[in-house]
Amino acid sequence: CANDLCASMWFIYMSYYLINVVQLSQNVAGLCLLSGQIADGITTPIVGYFSDKIECPCGKRNTWYYLGSCLVIPSFLCIWVGFNFFGSQEGKNAWYLIWPAIFNVGWASVQIAHLAIVNQLSYSNRKRDQMVVGRNGFTYAANIIVLALALALFALTDEQVAQFRILGLTCVG
Repeated sequence: CANDLCASMWFIYMSYYLINVVQLSQNVAGLCLLSGQIADGITTPIVGYFSDKIECPCGKRNTWYYLGSCLVIPSFLCIWVGFNFFGSQEGKNAWYLIWPAIFNVGWASVQIAHLAIVNQLSYSNRKRDQMVVGRNGFTYAANIIVLALALALFALTDEQVAQFRILGLTCVG
């Protein structure tokens, strides 16, 4: 569910956060989002292929799930915690170009593990459909949770960096 919370926050607030809170130019913010989407587009078929071909002691899909989670959590925090140690604008731009790509590599790995395991859990199309519907239900619930939490944070806290820091920590926690 944490992966869904992170994805909800990513898709709903990322461009606003980069432009209005981090103070990146619109062009750089767009490149940050693009770097993540390119990484996702490259990673998804690779993870799908190798998760079918490689047998690991902890299972075909679990390896990718754990690897993805180990990438999602730190990269997500590096984006949303609001670090301010950059010596130059170029350093700040590089930071926010790299971490979204890493986040999307991890996110794609977790998503592929989730989606691919359904076929291994049941041979019944009906049960598979039920599992996918349940999985989608958690995605919708994550969107509602992020929006409700953001509404409360935005109403209670005036400082934008603190709002997004708390929201980001809550999503991974």
